[in-house]
Amino acid sequence: MIEDAWPQAAFDPRILQLPLIGTTAVQPKGTLFPQEINNLQRGYIKQDKSYYSGDNAPVYACAFLYNPSMVETTYTIDSSATNLTLPQYNRSPLDNGVYLIGLASTLSFSLLFDRTFEVNTGIPQGPNLPNSYPDQFPLPGGRFAAEDPRQIGVLADVNALKRISGITTQVASVSWTDANNNPQKSNVTGPMQQVPAWVHFGAAYAQNSLSYYGYISGIDVQYTHFSANMTPMRCAVALSFTLLPQASPA
Repeated sequence: MIEDAWPQAAFDPRILQLPLIGTTAVQPKGTLFPQEINNLQRGYIKQDKSYYSGDNAPVYACAFLYNPSMVETTYTIDSSATNLTLPQYNRSPLDNGVYLIGLASTLSFSLLFDRTFEVNTGIPQGPNLPNSYPDQFPLPGGRFAAEDPRQIGVLADVNALKRISGITTQVASVSWTDANNNPQKSNVTGPMQQVPAWVHFGAAYAQNSLSYYGYISGIDVQYTHFSANMTPMRCAVALSFTLLPQASPA
């Protein structure tokens, strides 16, 4: 479930109330915008809990604004020496381990994100309107990152994908003294990593929806619309996902 993870900041409810099959927009008393009932099930990506050793370590996620219109899965046999694995029928009955390498199977899909309402109006969002939504995200080492989509637009969504794939994980800390003899410090982040994650196109682990286990192996972002000060408000993201032997649901 995405509720036990840290996704990006909530989407403006006005973009969620667009006419959809099976949804009805109603406006409860005391709220600024109509709310959805019979909500459309939106997908999400979430890191695998088992990747972390500590119970209090943050688990990052990225919620979909729109579900993809096409999901492509490719299954192949890779006979290269680096990826060749022993077939199950040739393994010893005593060997019940699971391969911890990427399979010769891939998943690809595209996502769209739109933060036009947030950037242009700056109205607080979230389930408890008019209260503002959480915009502080825990980072390794006890630090927190502020990512308000009213200020950075769809970078809030792109950064969520970066957190899932380990791009923003702190790998070092550098300290120095500036020209005025003031102490300065900056954090060094690492490259993309093979971080196990689940991607759910609908309800998690449901028989009538698609769920995959693997890691993000490619992120291609196209920023398609900007504000007057060049804040990116819309983007299209093409994701490549390398599948792994399925772990237990997490």
